[in-house]
Amino acid sequence: MRAQPPATVTGDEVTADLGRYAMDAFGEVELYRGAVPVELGGAGVGGAVNLVTRLGRGERLRASVGAGSFGARHARLRYGDELGGVLSSATLGYQGAAGDYTYFTDGGTPLDPGDDGYAVRRNNHFDQLDLAARAGAPDRARAGGVRLAWKRQGLPGSVAQPALDASLGTLDAIADARVAVRVGPAEARQLGYVLAERQILRDPAGELGLGAQDRGYLTVSGGGATAWSAPLGRHRATAGLELRGDRFRDVDRGGARAPLVGTRAAGAASAAAELALGGALVVAPAARLDLVRTAPAPAAEGPDALAELRRGGTSCRARGSRRARGSARTSP
Repeated sequence: MRAQPPATVTGDEVTADLGRYAMDAFGEVELYRGAVPVELGGAGVGGAVNLVTRLGRGERLRASVGAGSFGARHARLRYGDELGGVLSSATLGYQGAAGDYTYFTDGGTPLDPGDDGYAVRRNNHFDQLDLAARAGAPDRARAGGVRLAWKRQGLPGSVAQPALDASLGTLDAIADARVAVRVGPAEARQLGYVLAERQILRDPAGELGLGAQDRGYLTVSGGGATAWSAPLGRHRATAGLELRGDRFRDVDRGGARAPLVGTRAAGAASAAAELALGGALVVAPAARLDLVRTAPAPAAEGPDALAELRRGGTSCRARGSRRARGSARTSP
């Protein structure tokens, strides 16, 4: 799954937590199955979700407050306007829940019914704040925005081994901008973004792992992409280039070990053709080449499931795909 601004997640093997976003902030949700169009960028294989922010007046001012079971609550304010030919949107929201639902448990002994019963899920709460602002041209040729989000949540562990004191705090910020220009019959789309995320994991009683943990993670990412598209008769050809980089830092806040630092730089080139075969049927073969350079943190002592990644180095991979659709083209 891949989400585009303001929920941009760029890179390989990365998923987006759509629970962080209010769906009413988006005017369109575009779903792509199979190959991802070149203009969306990224190395998605199974598909992509393109979330397009609602800009402009529409419902100029909207406020909502709600509550639900297990302590669920939310409050949200949205403002949209048009000033001087610029569409804008700003949202501020809060949501949270206690998550204290009742569940059946066999006490970890499936062959002994004597300890079967019902229990209440504990340490399953969360609180979240988010703030977003975005502006763009009515024709979508230019747009940009920023988003801040904070979340504090309990980590309840498993039913057999519940965790009562573990928690995770997350603060992330993202800024992005995109520009589309026409050069003769061709159209060029440029996209750039910067992302920073800070997380703190606390497990003072060692309920999640082999020992107590108090760790801080900092991830900084940035990148840019360009995609050029031009008609070829009744067909269309598209080519794109991408550059992106990431830096990750893992710090033991108790000072038990030195910080671990990893970096990654990547580039990609892609090309696709949309072949109109008559009627509404379009076949789009595509090819993509990725070059990735990693310099991950040194491996820790003991078994390491990520040893292959932590060795670092350069990798190169290529893939091809094709997709077909039977409806008119929709531009993201």
